[in-house]
Amino acid sequence: MTPSVDRASASSNPEHFPDAHLKIEGRNGFKVPPLDGSLNFIEIMQWHAQNNADFVWAKYRKEGTNEVVQYNYSQMSAMVQRITRYLVKHFDSIDLDAGRYLPIGKGVHDRDSRPVVAMVANMDTLYAVAVLRGSRGTTVDLDTALDAALADLGDSSAPRVIEWPESSLLFNPSQEQLDNYGKPIHTLPAVQSREETLFILHSSGSTGFPKAIPSSHKNSVGSLCLLWHGDVNVSGRDQFVGHLPAWHAFAFFIGTVCSAGMGTTNVLREPTDPPKPVSPQELLAELAFWKPSLFPAVPVMFHGWAPIPAAVKILANIEYCINGGGPIDPDVAHALKRQGVKIKNAMAATETMLSVMINNDEDPLRMELPDRFLPVYLRPQGDREGQGEAAKAGEGDVFEILIGENDWYAPNVLNETIDGKRYYATKDLIRLVPKEKPTDRTYFHVVGRLDDQIMHATGEKTNPGPLLHHIQASPFVRSALYFGRQRNHVGALIEPAPGHEIDPTDLEALAAYRNAIWPAVEKANSFAPSHSLLFKEMIIVADKARPLPRTAKGSVRSGIALDLYKKEIDQAYEDFETIGRTSVATPEVWDEQTVEMFVRSVIGDALGRNVDKGLGSDADIFSFGVNSLNATKIRNVFAGAVRDATPRLEPAFVYANPTIQALTTALLAAKKGEYTPSGAAADADLGKQHLEAMQAMLEKYGKNWPQRRASKSNGAAKGHSNGSHAAAGQVALVTGTTGGLGAHLLDQLVADAHVSRIFAVNRSNSSSSLLQRQRDALIGRGLSPDIASNGKVTLLEADLTQPLLGLPQETYASLRDTTTFIIHNAWQLNFNLSLSSFEPHVKGTRALVDLALASPHAQPPAILFTSSIAAIASPPADMKGPTPETEFPLECSVGPTGYGESKAVTEHLLASAGREAGLPVANVRVGQMSGSRTNGAWATSDWLPMIVRSASELKCLPLMSASEKEESQGSVSWIPTDVAAEALLEMRYQFVQHPGANGNGHSNGVTNAGTPKVSTMHIVNPRLSRWDDIFGVFARELHVELLPFTEWLKRLVEYGKAAGVSGAENLPTLKLLDFYLGAAKSMGIAAQAMRGGDGDGNDDDAYEAMGLRRLSTSRACAASSTLAESKPLNVEKEVKAWLRYWKGEGFLPETA
Repeated sequence: MTPSVDRASASSNPEHFPDAHLKIEGRNGFKVPPLDGSLNFIEIMQWHAQNNADFVWAKYRKEGTNEVVQYNYSQMSAMVQRITRYLVKHFDSIDLDAGRYLPIGKGVHDRDSRPVVAMVANMDTLYAVAVLRGSRGTTVDLDTALDAALADLGDSSAPRVIEWPESSLLFNPSQEQLDNYGKPIHTLPAVQSREETLFILHSSGSTGFPKAIPSSHKNSVGSLCLLWHGDVNVSGRDQFVGHLPAWHAFAFFIGTVCSAGMGTTNVLREPTDPPKPVSPQELLAELAFWKPSLFPAVPVMFHGWAPIPAAVKILANIEYCINGGGPIDPDVAHALKRQGVKIKNAMAATETMLSVMINNDEDPLRMELPDRFLPVYLRPQGDREGQGEAAKAGEGDVFEILIGENDWYAPNVLNETIDGKRYYATKDLIRLVPKEKPTDRTYFHVVGRLDDQIMHATGEKTNPGPLLHHIQASPFVRSALYFGRQRNHVGALIEPAPGHEIDPTDLEALAAYRNAIWPAVEKANSFAPSHSLLFKEMIIVADKARPLPRTAKGSVRSGIALDLYKKEIDQAYEDFETIGRTSVATPEVWDEQTVEMFVRSVIGDALGRNVDKGLGSDADIFSFGVNSLNATKIRNVFAGAVRDATPRLEPAFVYANPTIQALTTALLAAKKGEYTPSGAAADADLGKQHLEAMQAMLEKYGKNWPQRRASKSNGAAKGHSNGSHAAAGQVALVTGTTGGLGAHLLDQLVADAHVSRIFAVNRSNSSSSLLQRQRDALIGRGLSPDIASNGKVTLLEADLTQPLLGLPQETYASLRDTTTFIIHNAWQLNFNLSLSSFEPHVKGTRALVDLALASPHAQPPAILFTSSIAAIASPPADMKGPTPETEFPLECSVGPTGYGESKAVTEHLLASAGREAGLPVANVRVGQMSGSRTNGAWATSDWLPMIVRSASELKCLPLMSASEKEESQGSVSWIPTDVAAEALLEMRYQFVQHPGANGNGHSNGVTNAGTPKVSTMHIVNPRLSRWDDIFGVFARELHVELLPFTEWLKRLVEYGKAAGVSGAENLPTLKLLDFYLGAAKSMGIAAQAMRGGDGDGNDDDAYEAMGLRRLSTSRACAASSTLAESKPLNVEKEVKAWLRYWKGEGFLPETA
């Protein structure tokens, strides 16, 4: 279960209102209504008409004069009654004077049977707010798409159109209007339940089509009560709301709920028919005249006024400026604060209607969590790297905030149940501010939204919110959007600021505009992780003729905007993949020195930094920081430089030549027409080259073992038995704990009472701290983030290729002297890289061997290495049955990927250390791991999730068994990641005495005495599951058909051909097409072997689904009771868990 924080449990009892300690006091003549739940919202408004009859509810200034017109609650009540009579005259069955109302029942979809009165939005709706119950109907405001919204709200009857009356009916009724509608309404129908719908508002549509949100009496009255929990009593003060669209939740809350609850007076603009838009200058003039205590506004207003001294001076005379409706740029907020503007952030939603209270806090951005008086549930968000100022300040974890219900308040939407309690999942992401004292209030910053987050085809995510702040701070930018869902990298759609518009088809103007905004982009990139970097080529500039669509509060409607520019976005990705653009000039002279300088400049341009120092000519550029995105750009630039060469540079050109020297040599050869692309050589020659490279790397790192240090007599005397380490006080060194398997290893080691200390060793990362990355990794796997801070755990950022692992001398000495076993799990998973790019990993393994052999213990700490089946890419042709748990010669490891070859070299290196230097070694080949049992976490970049992803486009999924004869080939040995971790940890007891061992050292069938120094084992599930059972559940849940694998593959190939270059961006499954084609070939070979096609009898148990070799587990099961006793996958339960995880990650659509 995902760890989370239930904030209500730590607060005072929030179930009843008002809290005794609150000081509720009306000011300037305002009497506070009863807030104990005894009155519903309409009754509160009636209470005001009687008890606050003379209190000014609203006022405005007549245009062109300083004459002020005021309306008190008595007059407001009369307005409401007039508009109510006007509306109900259209319903024959209602007679207010006779007490005849519409009965409330349940219509279709379990809705109220009352009619829906839809008011097309205009400013006048604010003045008619209390009509909401008078007609016994439900009132709704619509801002856009009236027809569609009416169809959504109505059940079966056709909507009737009621012409809205002239505003004079409200403000200055004629005698005729008074005669027709002025008679007082003495009785209203009783509200049967606080859960009854009071009104309906529409969401703004910032992230999708506006949704109808019914709001109850309980929500409105509860929201009214919330306001009194702030530090500032605003009762009796003026609030300017004349610029806000009254139908919007922000305006409705401020103008109606706030005024009814705390007695603020609404300052309006003079009502007109139709309402007049207000310009920024007119609005400033109104603010200068009124000098209100409160001024709520959306961010675009503050952004526009911040650079104007006269505007800032007016804002500084306002007691509190409330930012709402969207995130304000942090730089703007702080700049306004420095100039004396008291700006406060508010967070509200149509679904909750609650706002953050006004508190005496100096930070203009942070807000108080309402957990002192409401049930608040904080759901941790894993796999998110910190971005922006908040992350740099070292603030707390990122959570989604969920708001719950209690006796006096309920959100308008309750869409999740957790531990029996109902909540609204807001999708707002917040970061908690660390407390100085446990008794301090809980504050937070908003960092973005779940539905803003971009899931890339690589499985990585970009949180655009903090990055956009920096780009939108540019004076040349009005607004910006990041895009890149299911693409390899991000792009941005930029709308120029007024006066800076360009024709995007004018390439010179486009280049000049990109250069103008580039400093702001560079600032954003400085806070972004590598996968979120924005390249200049991926900046799309909006055409003035196609402005970005906006909501009434000024925010861009992102989904519609990206659809509007879909053609340009697709073209940008296609161009980026095929065209290399760079400021680096192509060499005029093609000699070795000039080309090497060119190569360095291109790599530096891709990385955004100078590489003349620090990157040797024979150093691997991927170890220096080049990623797949950089490699694509570098290759495209080189391809452009030798565009006339034959043959053309292959897509994997940079991977095949991963050093400055290799790239220089290859480019010179290409220029002369003498270049041979990788893979173009004859298979025999290519295999020989690979084998020689593997042998050379093994020769480099697999010899000259250090001599063992003299023992400090800490063998049997200190609890060691038969040369093995005692179980008590075991000390683990584990690499790669921020990965999936590593996170589960850390979790289980912390829970192991026989382990006293864990060194969790990982690489450094400039974008976030190791503690944050470790917590994120744990959260992402459904584990407690507190494990990272457990007293047993020491987190270490290390570089295994550096002397002393890049650690201080004393830290290295502690590792050397205390470690009793090592699990080496850190390895880059990239099938594009060649063997040479994995040399740092092999070198790092040798460094761990040297550390272990330097141990003062009688027996050096064992190394358990997580290898891969990819290390056996070319098994012997005459091998029968499952792949045995044994060493294979390097010739059997020559394959298509440097990943598998590097694993094989490392297996041989460790085996040599075991045989020649006495180091206990277990090479553990881990097969296919499935989603964990904790939360179904299965990396979206893996081949299986990619197949499932194809369902959305291909409308089918593959079966493995087209006939009963192929049944045995359709099995899988997938093992949940957490089970694999358990098995791996149990395997250490070959070398570390098990706590259950008897005097002879026996435990779980494993004997320490006489255990070979080198062992090879496989971790897969010995209990097989059927592919077709698994995919049957996938197909049912995703509503697609099942086809034979070859038919599915045919559809995939056809889709790729039809989609062209951009096909893989729309359907990332295509990026693994070669893998699936290879699998089809392997399945053909496997089927032939199983039929005995080679003439030597059949091989029924040798293969499983996808033509993969089955792995023997006899040794592994002897070493691990967990593996020996494992069960087949619980298909129904686990498949659904995987789907939930992928949907939660944004990899699959929620509706899938």
